[in-house]
Amino acid sequence: MRRDLEARFNLGGCIHSRGRDSKDRAQRGLTSMEYKSASNHVLLNCPEVQPFLNDFVSQFGHGAVYSTFEAWFKECVNNPNNGVNKFLQDISWGPAPTVITMSKFCVNGYKFHTEECSKYKKSNNSGVCVKGGEGNQDGENDYCGVIKEILELSYSGWPYKKIILFRCKWFDPTPRRDGR
Repeated sequence: MRRDLEARFNLGGCIHSRGRDSKDRAQRGLTSMEYKSASNHVLLNCPEVQPFLNDFVSQFGHGAVYSTFEAWFKECVNNPNNGVNKFLQDISWGPAPTVITMSKFCVNGYKFHTEECSKYKKSNNSGVCVKGGEGNQDGENDYCGVIKEILELSYSGWPYKKIILFRCKWFDPTPRRDGR
């Protein structure tokens, strides 16, 4: 029986989604690089974190975001003088170092598979495309990729928070100027 994920991941406004995962689930630890990437990705894509990010960038510049924003954010939101809400404090500690991996995930009427799961199927559901942002009418900054792994991250605190991330192999869909 499939377990329905109550994935309201109410990361403030980060993700509001309900999804259903697959039966085939496994558990594994994240490498230190994967952990840092996943944690930063969640923080940088959470609207409630944006004022903190803007403040950080104005002080330290964009170049310092990947290496030091996570630690700076944790210190800032856990300072009792700042009066920051519990949700931001919870996500500042980062996800658990162990994740659940799965080969399929259904959300918003779409079924996603990892590349390995789609390998021998008639239809392939492992491709993704992400729009490159505002003012991108010509698709110049779009990102396309293939899902290598589907991860369920969990965060401590109450309520218990989960978020699904797709680890993808990205490629540049824009044609090269030299015709190749």
